[in-house]
Amino acid sequence: MCSSVPFQDLVLYAKSQKLTGAAVTGIKNYIDGTNRIHYGNLKRHANSLLHVWAQKNGSSDSQSQTATDSSLTTSDHENTVKKSKAKQESAGALLLKNNQTYYRILIGTALTVAEEELPIQKFGPLLTMQIRNGLKMLDPSVKSSSTACKEFIECLANVVRNRMKAYMKESSFYSLAADGSEARKTRDEKELVYLKLTVKTQSGIVPAIFLLRCQSMVDFGGTDSKALKTSMIHAVTQYVDDEELKAKLVSLCTDGAGVNFGKNSGALELTRNEMGWDIHLQWCLNHKLELALKDSFKQHKQFRDVKEI
Repeated sequence: MCSSVPFQDLVLYAKSQKLTGAAVTGIKNYIDGTNRIHYGNLKRHANSLLHVWAQKNGSSDSQSQTATDSSLTTSDHENTVKKSKAKQESAGALLLKNNQTYYRILIGTALTVAEEELPIQKFGPLLTMQIRNGLKMLDPSVKSSSTACKEFIECLANVVRNRMKAYMKESSFYSLAADGSEARKTRDEKELVYLKLTVKTQSGIVPAIFLLRCQSMVDFGGTDSKALKTSMIHAVTQYVDDEELKAKLVSLCTDGAGVNFGKNSGALELTRNEMGWDIHLQWCLNHKLELALKDSFKQHKQFRDVKEI
């Protein structure tokens, strides 16, 4: 860097080039050195005439030269600037690659926490394990930060949401499936809404199923048919508008409970009426099989005892 050139030589050369004020003050700052150099400023400085001259005249055998007896041709300057830019771009690319690798590991760890439904507090121990295996932390404070894990998961969720919106825009038709479940701790009724559609991939068009939302039925006023209908529509309209939903929804699937399949006021019939056309209503095949098995075992006392337990 410029620090290998005597300060007075740089000042004289700066004055010979009619560089004054902040330009000359900057020379002193770079010579003294600092442990906080902004990458943009460093890159601009490396391309400057002063830096190029200092590089050329900063070797041990030319330290005694002054700016008055040294000259820099335009072609020399251009060639040196090109080399300097190439070095800086190479360093910048390496820095970017290292940062990308680092954050890819952090985000991948947060994804594992989300996929395995682990407590967010496990983010730190998972990173500690990776550090022991060779991961170098650019920011040690991230390791113990639950907030960082939440932010990474939210970023991943946003990516998934945007991709889901794109899939739904591209697809001509899709179908919905819904199922209820009671939360263990709170005993609140939850409704899971799934979407089935076709997705374009490199190998062709393939069917895919996605979980759109897990919703608390308290937010929709209970567990009656109207609340179930509202919850299904709400899950989809977080991704597409009402008009697109009405144009593309072709099928609904739930279990055979009366609240879903009531002939006149079941959730599916209410949804079909709101969509305005004859949507196909499907009773879940797995639920049918479950009911058939239960009926076949009813004659066995052991089964009735286990069911009651």
